[in-house]
Amino acid sequence: MLVLYCGAQVAAKPRIVCYWANWVNMAPEEIDATLCTHIYYAFHVMDPQNNVIKDSKGWPQPDIYNKLLALKHKNPTLQVVVSVGGWGQPNEPYSKLVNTPALRKQWIANTIAYIQKYKFDGLDIDWEYPVCWTGNCTAGPASDRVNYGVFVKEIREAFNKLTPRLTISAAVVAGADIADKAYDYKAIGEALDYVNVMTYDLAHVTDGHTGHHSKFSVCVADVEDYVRKGVPKDKVLMGQPFYGHTYHLADRNKHGVGAPITGDGHVDGNYKSVCKLVKSQGWTKEQSDAGHDPIAYKDLEWVGYDDPYAAYDKSKWVRDNGYGGIIIWEISQDDYRKECCSLANPLLHALNYGLNNMKLLALVAIVLCSVPYFTTGEKLRVICYWANSLPGGMTPEQIDPTLCTHLHYAFHQIDDKNNVIIDEKGSAQPDTYTRLLALKKINPDMKLIVSVGGWARPDIKWSRLVNSAELRREFIRNTIPYLQKYKFDGLDLDWEYPVCWTGNCTAGPKSDKVNFGLFVKEIRAAFEKLTPRLTISAAVVAGTDIADISYDYKVLGEALDYVNIMTYDLAPVTWKHTAHHSPYALCIQNVNEWVDRGVPKAKCQLGVPFHARTFTLVNEAVHGNNAPTTGNGKKDYEAYRNPTVNVRLFAGAVLNYIVLFVQHVKRVVNVRTKGWVNVFRGMPVVTAGVHTPVGPIADHLRLGYGQQHLCAHQRSD
Repeated sequence: MLVLYCGAQVAAKPRIVCYWANWVNMAPEEIDATLCTHIYYAFHVMDPQNNVIKDSKGWPQPDIYNKLLALKHKNPTLQVVVSVGGWGQPNEPYSKLVNTPALRKQWIANTIAYIQKYKFDGLDIDWEYPVCWTGNCTAGPASDRVNYGVFVKEIREAFNKLTPRLTISAAVVAGADIADKAYDYKAIGEALDYVNVMTYDLAHVTDGHTGHHSKFSVCVADVEDYVRKGVPKDKVLMGQPFYGHTYHLADRNKHGVGAPITGDGHVDGNYKSVCKLVKSQGWTKEQSDAGHDPIAYKDLEWVGYDDPYAAYDKSKWVRDNGYGGIIIWEISQDDYRKECCSLANPLLHALNYGLNNMKLLALVAIVLCSVPYFTTGEKLRVICYWANSLPGGMTPEQIDPTLCTHLHYAFHQIDDKNNVIIDEKGSAQPDTYTRLLALKKINPDMKLIVSVGGWARPDIKWSRLVNSAELRREFIRNTIPYLQKYKFDGLDLDWEYPVCWTGNCTAGPKSDKVNFGLFVKEIRAAFEKLTPRLTISAAVVAGTDIADISYDYKVLGEALDYVNIMTYDLAPVTWKHTAHHSPYALCIQNVNEWVDRGVPKAKCQLGVPFHARTFTLVNEAVHGNNAPTTGNGKKDYEAYRNPTVNVRLFAGAVLNYIVLFVQHVKRVVNVRTKGWVNVFRGMPVVTAGVHTPVGPIADHLRLGYGQQHLCAHQRSD
């Protein structure tokens, strides 16, 4: 299938094998056949009496088979395959069959006739497992291993004689402790069209502790093991569960991976159920391993599962490393009826995006169920700065207020003559304020905040103010009526920075640190007496080299409603080499440092820039990270809206606005799962044909899904 999103073209799909169980409530008509390359009807079982396969319901279900085959009208290349076996099926019939040449020959002939009668496209064998019956490697005869290999080889030879040829595959165990005993790798690698490695159910209640049952690193190791032992890589498919394993915790305060348990959990582990638990029932979600392997818990209930982000990671790894595709157990456990998400089949979509390398805006759809923004308890903050002076002409009416919880009007300055704030345009702008307030008609919950300060504003005014108790009291008395007159909802302080004026920590007096803390504490105390209470926040530096000198963390953490950590502009031109100015790992480190120093996690806002930092390269042929530079490149604000500027430059943030989304939103997943609240800085730039930053990227950040850091450079010619 050819899919076109935002100008990006996607090639033919790798295999996406969708198991559909014949006992589920999902009707065949509800399957989106465009998202699967193969549909496996599960299950048939062995009929030893007639030496053939039979439907697990006891008799053929031609009406169901025809409904599945009818899905080919939507996807003509779809293969509908019958799967034989499943967990807990009797092993004796399989063992007797594979160990008896005459039975094998007869069974193959009978089964071909059955498959052709009902127009299936192939056969999948799910015997769990040769030799190691139901996981017990002392239960079956050692001859199962070799003769199972002979069996699948004979099936393949028989299928090769047919027109059209039927396909043959097998579901196989993940883990060499069983696989080495159960399979002749060479034989199955040669005979099977593909090998479905069941990389799930790898953690059990019998372990005595919590565990993710489809851990990313273990899945990777298990499929790599099959390749090392001789199975062609392009035949090996990684298993993807659409369900989690649930546990009952022994101690609600011990809820990480490896926490002690008392038994199975009491909640449904299928994805659509877990999605609703996280989204609307107050469950806490975390990533248990470096962004992989999500877990969720509440009280004594715990689940380890895969969300769309985890599914995307696995399928992209499969694609990037040349493997054959993904198998899914089982597709009815996806949110196919949109009970939790605004998009049906979010996991299936995520797998398709990963396998087809779709690092595009289409990813945004699947995250509508990944992160519980604006659904439980107090809203998570999405702080949008709107500057009144930047070029580009974004009007208040062009802001989408449904995508922001707070709109910060930037900037006012300190009027030291009258000891009050003043619009940096020189006088109040009531028309602009009224137009911004009008956005509340669209989003009544939005807060309009006035931000005071900004980079390179006179530090002496701030220092003189905070170091004088009398001036502080007067400033607060004067500023409250101003805020009330123009109906602002709060005040944001953006002094850059106490003690370290404009980054120079020898420029200001040390008393700035303590007295800035007193200043915000006094503002908070005054605001508390108001009805409605005004909010107080501050934009603060990201790195501790300055922050430790500038701020009293304890006081700020207590007095401020939220702390806006400016995790951007971290790569100055003075380094004389290219660098990303808002690298993911450093941003996370910076926010963690604020939390470690005593600021409540729920008050910490992670900064996300909607601008790039640009550099002029010394040599256009040397354009990676750390490439030598001669100075600044094109204006930073141009980089977002104009990805084709005719200048030799290196942009630490990607110039293409589609990819810019993918670059930034991964950090929002971390923000949500780590318990932070996100803030991002919107640059008010619009051009025809390109969405405004406060539109698509803000939307995608709120939703919280993405990929990785990228960079781009542009030739001068």
